[in-house]
Amino acid sequence: MPRPTSLRARLVLAAVATVVSLLVAAVAYRRLAAPPVDSVAVVDNRDRLDALLRGRAIDPARLAPRPLDDERADVVREPLSLNTARVFFTQAGVNRPFNQEFYYARAPNLEFRVEWPEHPDGAYVVKTNSLGMREDEEVFPIRPDLRVIVTGDSHTDGVCSNDESFASRLEALLAARDAERHVEVLNAAAGGYSFYNYLGVFEHYRYLEPHVFVMAVYGGNDFSAMVGLQRYFHHRPPPHRREPGVAQLVGDDAAPRGIGAQELGQALHFADNPEDVAIAVETATRITREIDRLGRKSGIRAIVVYVPPPFRGQPHRFVEETRTMLARVGLDEAELAVSDRIADAWLAAVRESDVPVLDLRPLFRSAEECLYFRRDSHIDLLAHERIADALLPIVESVLEAP
Repeated sequence: MPRPTSLRARLVLAAVATVVSLLVAAVAYRRLAAPPVDSVAVVDNRDRLDALLRGRAIDPARLAPRPLDDERADVVREPLSLNTARVFFTQAGVNRPFNQEFYYARAPNLEFRVEWPEHPDGAYVVKTNSLGMREDEEVFPIRPDLRVIVTGDSHTDGVCSNDESFASRLEALLAARDAERHVEVLNAAAGGYSFYNYLGVFEHYRYLEPHVFVMAVYGGNDFSAMVGLQRYFHHRPPPHRREPGVAQLVGDDAAPRGIGAQELGQALHFADNPEDVAIAVETATRITREIDRLGRKSGIRAIVVYVPPPFRGQPHRFVEETRTMLARVGLDEAELAVSDRIADAWLAAVRESDVPVLDLRPLFRSAEECLYFRRDSHIDLLAHERIADALLPIVESVLEAP
């Protein structure tokens, strides 16, 4: 077919092409931006994960030991293909862009509303910038007087609008301290992240030259999620598992939903694989020390925040739920407290490395108010406010340190 040569024909074709491309983009955006029904999805991916680990398992005697020291953490990793990454992170490459460093991020340039009855407005807005960060604005092109990058999982990402997260609240507090200081606190968290993701986020965004890097660790499932990848990188066999899994044992009628299942799933993992407790402490320590080591070389100070899970963060507020769920899965209080034991040992090692720590357990346990949403037990708006208040003096002290 001959190509049109008249200006009018070319303009008509250009207009049609533009309309078609906009319609395609709109459909793609709606599919990408449509919020999930629930804020937490419990996905049973055990069979695929076990098959993957079984195919890579190597006799431990053939693996050279790697001592833990203060000079180099020696975090064992290797690149993951998209298909492999999706075994560990089902959202990678689906509704979250895949990358090799931290495996996936929130999609860029999103904006959608999530109905949330517990929010004062009845809903909140999820918005991302062109880097997929939970920010209303783009990253400032020139390094500001103070730049902080915060990473974490869905609790840090926030079941809230951007300006309600503790990252944004921290930015406001830091700016109020000095009106002449240009402050930027960037929220680079995403649901499903754990320690290896946090290290990847640090490595990826070092080019932004932050002054401070805040790693917010969630004690409900970050340790067990990390151990899954550790098994892959260290060629360890699949873990022992009980049947049925926690998702089936807990049931759809149990409350709190989602997050409670994650916390119990982690407790079940360590109850069935007690050797992984020490491995979780060591791996978390290695990764934290590596972030600190790389940061100090670049003039970036690391801060660790520990966010406790609901059953251990405010146990007095979840008495009935805890009792019911423990009975269903066959665990006791001591086994549920494994997150505290891992956190205690890991945070002690972190403090020995002179990395500032904000352990939120005392703050949460002494709070008169509930600091978790009842619907799914993500930290609520008041928790974000309290975390920002507690984090402010730590950031300021880090900046004043020689």
